[in-house]
Amino acid sequence: MILMIGAGAMAQEYAKVLNGLERNYAVVGRSEASASKFKDVTGISPFVGGLNKFCETTDLTQYEFAIVTTGVEQLASTTMQLIGQGIKKILVEKPAGLDVQEIAELANYAESYNAQVYVAYNRRFSHLCLLLKTSSNKMAAFKVLISN
Repeated sequence: MILMIGAGAMAQEYAKVLNGLERNYAVVGRSEASASKFKDVTGISPFVGGLNKFCETTDLTQYEFAIVTTGVEQLASTTMQLIGQGIKKILVEKPAGLDVQEIAELANYAESYNAQVYVAYNRRFSHLCLLLKTSSNKMAAFKVLISN
């Protein structure tokens, strides 16, 4: 099963794909407003209250994969929290962190837990994408997905 963190516009796009693939997933959002919009678009009711509250009542070991679609400020910390809770395969929205240092910290954390973190990039020559590709020795846990 897949756990998606975030219920905003990007999460709605992922939901369309997951629905098309007929995959089971749960969604965790923070606010009633984003959850309501998400439900209007997708028909799925997200858990409201954020990841910390969700973890209080839910065992995350039932989730094999996670997708992180939070705001940029929460991408790295949310991804690390999921890894710490045992989820080892995570797709995180770009840019995965606020700066190169935060992304490197996330990469090191993922590597220490033997987790696979994928960053979705749709621009082949993004500066950060090129940096990640050339820093593979420091960011071995990251796989950069590039599409046209």
